[in-house]
Amino acid sequence: MLRLHSIRLYALLLASVLLVAAPCEARARRRLRADKAAAKSAKQTLTIATLLPSGTSWMRLFRQFARRVRERTGGTLRIRYYPGGVMGDERDMIAKLKRGRIDGGALTGMGLGQLAGAVRAFELPFFFERAETLYAVRKQLEPQLRAALRKGGVELLAWGDIGWIHFFSRRPMVTRDDILKLRTWAWGDDELAIALVRKLGVKYRPLAVHGVLPALQSGIIDTVYGSFYTTLSLQWYTQVRYATAPHVTFAQAAMVVSNAAFKRLSAAQQRVLMRESRWLEREHVRRLARDNRAARRTLRKQGLIIQEAKPDLVRYLRKRSRDVWREMAGKVFDASWLKRVGAARDAIRARQRQSAGRH
Repeated sequence: MLRLHSIRLYALLLASVLLVAAPCEARARRRLRADKAAAKSAKQTLTIATLLPSGTSWMRLFRQFARRVRERTGGTLRIRYYPGGVMGDERDMIAKLKRGRIDGGALTGMGLGQLAGAVRAFELPFFFERAETLYAVRKQLEPQLRAALRKGGVELLAWGDIGWIHFFSRRPMVTRDDILKLRTWAWGDDELAIALVRKLGVKYRPLAVHGVLPALQSGIIDTVYGSFYTTLSLQWYTQVRYATAPHVTFAQAAMVVSNAAFKRLSAAQQRVLMRESRWLEREHVRRLARDNRAARRTLRKQGLIIQEAKPDLVRYLRKRSRDVWREMAGKVFDASWLKRVGAARDAIRARQRQSAGRH
């Protein structure tokens, strides 16, 4: 009987040990899987393509951002850039991004619009008068923009805008008759730009960005559009003599990475990347107006003549721009979205004017 009792006691003890050990073993297996996943994501490299030329101040800022990310992740997350359009035009970049050949891009509004049409509502001609208003509206609606881009397959890291866009030409452009004589470039994939030049009745040639300078040099076109900074950086200024004020629109840009690339990062790497992206965005906004002003001064020293458009041309531009708004609504983005952006713009603009009046 004593022996039987000892056997039963031993069996009970063994069962108790197994009951305790089973959850521990399961937790150990989960920890092992987590450790393997962490080891797999320990060192990651994000490849990001852009049209920006390598030697520009904005590329230097991008590289500073990459250094900050690398340092703050202990070297486990690196960013490698492919500047100067070596991955092709933005349509090519997006195709490579979707196939996983690159992880992301620093894209203009045109490229972003291929992923989420809602972004283009902020680039409608003569829709915003001040950058501060656009920034405030975009910040208010950023959750919706992030969701739209995520649905398009990318995670928004940071806005890195191009700035106010002007026409640059070999010919004077101060009257309505002047612009009807122009032969302008239009980015071949940019529905918004093509819609505008068509509404204006301007002859245009669809081209990729890398084809613009040769087309200017050969005389195929005599007019381009861009910011002062991009016109300087891309060497277009060497083939034009005049710029027209006022500006036509505000061109956006942003750095994005594919959803798949973002998800393969560890939680810690994601937190650092997003935190440093906020730094990049703030720094770029701080430099944007300064860089465009500096580029404007440089271009004037090189002989560029900036001309104010006559009232008849301004009225014509504004009228045709409203036609573009109506065309894009329902085609590139929902009409309800345009109303929402417009309502936010009007409310913020009113508050800004009220605040300015108090000071």
